[in-house]
Amino acid sequence: MLRRLSLATLLAGIALAPSADGEIFNVPCDASALSSAIAAVNGNGEEDFVWLAPACAYVLSSTWVVEADAGHPLRLYGRRATLSGNGQRSVLVVSSGATVHASGLTITAGKSEASGGGIANHGTLALTESTVSGSEALDNGGGIQNLGTLRLARSAVSGNSAGLGGGGIDNAQGRLALAESTVSGNTAPFGAGIRNARSASISNSTVFDNHGFLAGGLLTESASTTTLGNVTIAGNEASGNGGGGGIRNEGALAIDNSVVADSSGADCSNLGAITASGGNLVEDGSCAIAGALSGDPAFFAVTAKSKSVPLLPGSQAIDAGSNTSCPGVDQHGSRRPRDGGSDGSVVCDLGAHESACGLLGIEPFLVLPLARRLLRARRG
Repeated sequence: MLRRLSLATLLAGIALAPSADGEIFNVPCDASALSSAIAAVNGNGEEDFVWLAPACAYVLSSTWVVEADAGHPLRLYGRRATLSGNGQRSVLVVSSGATVHASGLTITAGKSEASGGGIANHGTLALTESTVSGSEALDNGGGIQNLGTLRLARSAVSGNSAGLGGGGIDNAQGRLALAESTVSGNTAPFGAGIRNARSASISNSTVFDNHGFLAGGLLTESASTTTLGNVTIAGNEASGNGGGGGIRNEGALAIDNSVVADSSGADCSNLGAITASGGNLVEDGSCAIAGALSGDPAFFAVTAKSKSVPLLPGSQAIDAGSNTSCPGVDQHGSRRPRDGGSDGSVVCDLGAHESACGLLGIEPFLVLPLARRLLRARRG
């Protein structure tokens, strides 16, 4: 049974007055209960708070379409729940004028005969600590197609495919902001990882192991503007001649403190305008980016489950960036800049991962998981 509470009643219990009317829906691990919640929140004229059952796998019998609701947003708390299209339908559609804030959610197994296999956003969508995976579209946006405003933070878009452009993310006519996130293992002929046709800002993020014909990692179209800051674009493939395994830029691209490397096909192909600031590294020197380093960045070995591509001790990308534009944390939330070279120089690294070599030059991100396992074993 769907549990429905007045937000005003809830807040009164902790002596706080609500800023607006709203409703809370606690949805049990049952697809029919979720369907009831979807029907209840659409167009009810209130701000809605939907809490999914922790770690529940909901298989949708129809696409969740969020309708515009007089400016009232939907706030969706996944709590590690999964929404599946069962390989038969798009999972989530955000209509024009609608606003959705979602966190702790996995969107998977979506399918569209057109665009937006996992998600089709026409409104405003913010995804935090979420995953969009295993979805497909016959046209564009296997994982996500955006025609509105899309913000992703600390999220992953992986293992999606599209028949045309944007296997992971297709920013067709909107604004995209991607921060502290990973786009990996996606496929599409044009812009396998990300296709940007309008405005995109990508920071502290990793784009790797995406496979396409024209632009494996990132494709920027002629009318687009794209900003990259502390981004790692690595291990992507473009099988077409001159396709740009890492980046194919046809628009206006600004790149800062970033690494483009390990591509199959040239790391970078430029038919537009590139503005560089800070420091950058393009392994094969393609695109002739002003001031960019070239040569092997020396990455740690990564797997399909990796969320970033760390730098080996001694990498030329360590302490090679600009502190002026350096964010306060890296992709994993670790403080930056640090003295990754252990030479007394605290300078921002290039790319999404900030090196912080500790005892004997060993990266903490390698040691901490083992330490946690040993601690659990001792407790168990």
